[in-house]
Amino acid sequence: MSNLQNRDWSRDLAWSGPPPGGGSAAAVGSALALGVLIMLSRAAAAKTEQLEAWRKQALAVAAADEAVLRRLLQLFSSGAVLEEKEILRAAQPLLQLLDLAVQALEAASKLKPQLAAHMQCDLEVAIWQLAAALRGGAAIVALNLSLLAEGGARHALQQQMEESISKGETLLQELQQKAG
Repeated sequence: MSNLQNRDWSRDLAWSGPPPGGGSAAAVGSALALGVLIMLSRAAAAKTEQLEAWRKQALAVAAADEAVLRRLLQLFSSGAVLEEKEILRAAQPLLQLLDLAVQALEAASKLKPQLAAHMQCDLEVAIWQLAAALRGGAAIVALNLSLLAEGGARHALQQQMEESISKGETLLQELQQKAG
């Protein structure tokens, strides 16, 4: 994990060894989408510092999700019972991913009117990668929620996830309307 910039995530995902898994893939997809947004922002003479910070954060989320998945696999292989704190820990990187995807979609929405027509296709690629991260991350958080007993922790995670999904889906709809 020492060199996130050059890691071949697709090979690591395809390998039959330990994780990364879908959450890490979604986060790396977000990092790629943010790379496209940075490229487009430069072409539009827009600031890129925040996008770059989010890109790095997406890679950190991928690493965190991988670490959590390794821990869960260790617990499962040892026959240990999965405790609520482990489930909550597993959800955290993906909740960060949902927030990141929403922020990046907001940036894409602001950037869209500034782009020349020939750059719109690149923006669409970034938007769909972010949509995949949003929806994939939400699916994994929902799985974690299903493992929690009813109560405050489950309700708080559910609310946080639903708020992110709602914002993200609204932004996706707006971006699609702008395309038409």
